[in-house]
Amino acid sequence: MAAGYTIGQLARAAGVNVETIRYPPQALARLRFIRQARALGFSLAEIGRLLALDEAHCAEVRTVAEAHLRRVRDRLAKLQRLEAALAALVAHCADNADGAPCPILEILGPPPEADGRRPS
Repeated sequence: MAAGYTIGQLARAAGVNVETIRYPPQALARLRFIRQARALGFSLAEIGRLLALDEAHCAEVRTVAEAHLRRVRDRLAKLQRLEAALAALVAHCADNADGAPCPILEILGPPPEADGRRPS
């Protein structure tokens, strides 16, 4: 194989499975780019768009990255609201006396079971 890589070596160097390798060894940089972009959460469509651009299109690359950053920040805000809600539920449990109904289950409501019993 060119450049002294076997497909297995190329896969290991790029951090992908051997089945992913469909390119000659000179594609190592491209595979690493894809892996790093995926690690940053870019979609495959966004990665395709980034791969189609070159250094002369920095403004377009920035536009793709800014849109992705907005989505990441939106998800982060949602996760922070979820964290606050779960922390409040857990705090209710910490104040609960032994033998009293579980406040988390009380807030969530009854489980959707036909006989109305909670699983043990």
